Amino acid sequence: MFDRDEIFVRKGEVARRFGVTIRTLERWERAGLFPRRVQIGPLVVAYRASDLREFAESRQLANRRKSDVESAPEAA
Repeated sequence: MFDRDEIFVRKGEVARRFGVTIRTLERWERAGLFPRRVQIGPLVVAYRASDLREFAESRQLANRRKSDVESAPEAA
């Protein structure tokens, strides 16, 4: 089912780390903007740490690209 070495992070901790509310995480997830939670127990869901890392890295890359475009001189 899961890789033994996989690390999972609960919703509250994820929200804290990203500086948003749990409701925001759920909204992002429904909109397809955030990794999907996985069922890790009968009543327990969490996010894969590897998925969260990929999401954070992709956001950093997108933000870098945006700042590069904004700081580029205008074409004459």
